[in-house]
Amino acid sequence: MSNLVTRRDRLNWQRDLHTLYALRLARILRDPVRTPRSVYWVDPTTDLQTQIDHHASQHEGGLFISQKFPEWSRTTPRIKATYGTVALGQTSVPRFMTVRLGPNRIERARKDPRSFLRSVKREMDAKLYRRLDRKLDYWFIVETSVTSNPWGGRTKVTDPHIHGVIGAASAELEAVEEALRSLSGDYGDDRPTEKGRKIAKRLAVELQPITNSLALAGYVTKDPRFAAMCVHGNNFTQTRNLNAIGKANYEFHTKLFGACKSAMTEYSINHNSTLSSH
Repeated sequence: MSNLVTRRDRLNWQRDLHTLYALRLARILRDPVRTPRSVYWVDPTTDLQTQIDHHASQHEGGLFISQKFPEWSRTTPRIKATYGTVALGQTSVPRFMTVRLGPNRIERARKDPRSFLRSVKREMDAKLYRRLDRKLDYWFIVETSVTSNPWGGRTKVTDPHIHGVIGAASAELEAVEEALRSLSGDYGDDRPTEKGRKIAKRLAVELQPITNSLALAGYVTKDPRFAAMCVHGNNFTQTRNLNAIGKANYEFHTKLFGACKSAMTEYSINHNSTLSSH
């Protein structure tokens, strides 16, 4: 992370990284792309405690380390993006999206009195709805980072661009790509040749299949606070529906973690007691 990031930011990021490790080591947080049949996901039609008791009794075991889980509202984008990606993998075919913004679009977003993020999000929502006639679930982060020449020279700050995940049906991908390409604005128009402009326009938007839902968020949210400083405000967003689903399942997983850990501890005590009696 950039040296401009505060110590608290670093600690919160490390805390959330440890939280995800704890849930994965306990085999509670799983990748729906790799293990679609054994993902623990809350069922809103069934009593929550009944689900926790059932899964705890059937859980095949894992490594349960001591962990204090933060409340959802206090988590960083590393957790929110992870749970958003897993949620999209449960309900649709998620795609990793990259949108490179043109200089005029960047300038317009910076001048927006609400914020850079809200300017881009509102336009994305409008363009997607206009082409698909429905709301899509997604999350994205406005990223910018610092790159420096290892042999010295000037440090470069990359222009703001978008990384995120969007859920859409296969038949909708062409319309989604058109909407995002329109969002990119004048990206590539400054290339000196016609060939260069065509290549830039083609690279302005990328929609790729996701092969590892749990690792993706770590890559995308690698320098969050520095990017937020560059765009003057929050730089992570997700749809309300996706936030609600992610929150419900994060809380479900943290409760299930405690129940499974207690069940394993009880089993271990009973097993050792049986062995000592013989």
